[in-house]
Amino acid sequence: MRVILLYGLQLCFLLLLPVIIRQGKRVKENTVRLPEAKGERTFGQQQELSLLHIGEAQLLG
Repeated sequence: MRVILLYGLQLCFLLLLPVIIRQGKRVKENTVRLPEAKGERTFGQQQELSLLHIGEAQLLG
């Protein structure tokens, strides 16, 4: 039963592949291209970051 389901999903993907490719091309064509930001590019001048994480911890065991 699992094999039939797996082959069915692969067949659906193959049948929809042309639609997926066409949608990807349309998205690429219609995406707005922003101009590059003004000013100098700076690399390596990173400020020290501190990260505080508060949340639930899941105990394994």
